[in-house]
Amino acid sequence: MRLIHDCAEQAPADHPTKTMNRFFLPPEAIQAGLVTFPGDVSHQIARVLRLSPGDLVAVLDNQGSEYQVEITTLDPNNVRGEIRESSQVHGEPPVILTLYLCLTQREKLEWVLQKCTETGVSDFVLVVSSRSLVQVKAAASAKLERWQRIVREAAEQCGRGRLPGIFPGMSYKDALEHGTANHQRCLLAWEGENARGLSAGLHGLYGGERLALLISCPMLKSIFI
Repeated sequence: MRLIHDCAEQAPADHPTKTMNRFFLPPEAIQAGLVTFPGDVSHQIARVLRLSPGDLVAVLDNQGSEYQVEITTLDPNNVRGEIRESSQVHGEPPVILTLYLCLTQREKLEWVLQKCTETGVSDFVLVVSSRSLVQVKAAASAKLERWQRIVREAAEQCGRGRLPGIFPGMSYKDALEHGTANHQRCLLAWEGENARGLSAGLHGLYGGERLALLISCPMLKSIFI
């Protein structure tokens, strides 16, 4: 959970701009005009944010709807609220952008997940290549919950209307096939681009064999960075 300004315009000096806490919740937590917050979110509302009955929060169902919810029951393990208003979500870019990136150092990867969520990436595909630091797909899957939490907090903070998906531990070959099968245009950033060279990376990704595979794919276009 993070804070976002409740209104876009600058408020007068004697009327500070209100802020509203935003939470992505599973759709099943929103039923018949009532919202039941999960245990971890309930703890944060009651113990960390110290909200009170009557306070308003924004709840998003990750399916296109946003709800203004008034807290009615405040318990560290079970916060509940009633929906006062509902609307369609805003804050999503018109272009669907999937980012394929190889697994690298934890701090760098988590920074990329956070910042690219804030800038509008729709999905992340985490790739295991011959030169990536993580070589075991299971190791990537084990960290999925932490990565999803980082993405969720970034999305709540920056005003996103949907949560980016994370697909961990995809092989290089599978990622290439996935990208070209599911997207109209695929771009790979390469500092050595001058004609038709293809490579990418946060972390020196491709040897000669893989570079040849990329070049043979007509759907891919390299760009200079």
